[in-house]
Amino acid sequence: MGTESSSLLIEEYELNKQAFAQSRNPKSPRMEARQKALGESLLKKRDQFIADRIHRTLRAGETGILFLGMLHSVKEWLPKNIRVIYPIYH
Repeated sequence: MGTESSSLLIEEYELNKQAFAQSRNPKSPRMEARQKALGESLLKKRDQFIADRIHRTLRAGETGILFLGMLHSVKEWLPKNIRVIYPIYH
């Protein structure tokens, strides 16, 4: 079962594509800060979407497995009754 929002993934892809295209031209510190803030905001929205999807679909007694990149932080958005175990120390 998919846990990602396709629209948020596309939005992040477009942001990264734009940043890559602009990487050949020096950016102002203001522009860099704006892009960083947008990227962080999108990551947060994706994490919230993922947590909500897990909350809505994982039934009592079920076990879910989620593989995410290091920048993600889904646990803070999950309900307290969902126990999170990390395969490596977090």
